[in-house]
Amino acid sequence: MTVKAIHLPIYGGKVILITGRKTFLREYAKLTDESLDLDDAAGCSSEHGMCYLVGVFNGKPSVLVHELAHTTFKILHDRNVPVQRDGQMEAFCYLLEWLFGQCAPLIRKRA
Repeated sequence: MTVKAIHLPIYGGKVILITGRKTFLREYAKLTDESLDLDDAAGCSSEHGMCYLVGVFNGKPSVLVHELAHTTFKILHDRNVPVQRDGQMEAFCYLLEWLFGQCAPLIRKRA
């Protein structure tokens, strides 16, 4: 299982990439009292203040991009950075690209 903390240099906070369900649930339990059912999930994105958990449980880059998109929206929303279809998408695209570059090599090792 991979657990990698990635600190966000511009926005602050951190993204924690986790490649195993049990490990994800253990890290999730450290941050909240809520329960979570991941039995059929290929991935998961969860926000806890300035900490964002990203789980990819099947090693697929497509699932990584999906979960990172959720996380990118959350990060930008939390920092009051607008993302709009008609023009203000660069912050989203650059952050998603950067996060994918940080995370992709870590899930490929597992797959």
